[in-house]
Amino acid sequence: MRVLVTGGSGFIGFHLCCALIDRGDRVTVLDSLTDGYDPAQKLDNLSHLAAKGGVAFIRGDIRSAGACDAALSGADTVIHLAGLAGVRESIGSPELYTDVNVRGTAVLLARAARAKVKGVVFASSSSVYGDGALPFLESAPLWPISPYGCSKRAAELLISSFGNSWNKGAISCRLFSVYGPRQRPDLAMRKFAAAILRGEQVTIYGDCTRDYTHVSDTVNGLVGAAERAAQGGRGAYNIGRGKGVSTRELLEMLENKLGKKARVMFAPMQEGDVTNTLADIRKAEKELGYAPKIDIAEGVAGFARWMTGR
Repeated sequence: MRVLVTGGSGFIGFHLCCALIDRGDRVTVLDSLTDGYDPAQKLDNLSHLAAKGGVAFIRGDIRSAGACDAALSGADTVIHLAGLAGVRESIGSPELYTDVNVRGTAVLLARAARAKVKGVVFASSSSVYGDGALPFLESAPLWPISPYGCSKRAAELLISSFGNSWNKGAISCRLFSVYGPRQRPDLAMRKFAAAILRGEQVTIYGDCTRDYTHVSDTVNGLVGAAERAAQGGRGAYNIGRGKGVSTRELLEMLENKLGKKARVMFAPMQEGDVTNTLADIRKAEKELGYAPKIDIAEGVAGFARWMTGR
């Protein structure tokens, strides 16, 4: 495939691009490098991708038609990861999240419709389910409770209408608490690990469980979705592990693998956060050949090795 990966210099994007290059796909990355993510880590990700070869980089915003046109040139498949992340951050900036995540997706799709693109895969989120009944089924009612979740749901609708209007492949992958090496600094597992290593306080908000999914499994799901989209496939798929882990259990695993105890403070749930997430992955298993392989204990051990350099 000739794949455009928007947001390809980020955490998931880096691992996805590596997997595509290793498969022999031709990859173009479109990334603005300006979304609040640590720019040094993004540049380091890009340098590693450049060393692998087989990837072109275009610095640009998905809200720019010109940048999208340049990045789409020659692509037959798009995996759309770009956008603003973070439930809590979206509470204070709903207009910005709507502009980037919704309008940006609309601009990208409008340009993709005019290009020779066979299919688009969108990295959505479990946040579209809100505090729904567990496990989350793709057919369940969607009631996001944060501006971030709402922006993901709105973008999903744009993806669906793109497929129907232009008779192209259009798939939304609902990702669940992705973790692994090079994880974003603002995500829970990395925040906990960094605080433990520095001897700082770890704050646990509420009594939550999450469906933690290793980035390698997430990437396999996205690649499977891209192959299906390139053949005209459409729909939404949960890309998770299918097992819940409480925040306290996660913290205990990190303490064990890092060899240090955490200084813990408990606090109430924060606005916009859901209590529990759990993916029903049967549809992805059946239709995408998705098969998560990394157990949480194995994944946390690898993550701890990356954090400590051991």
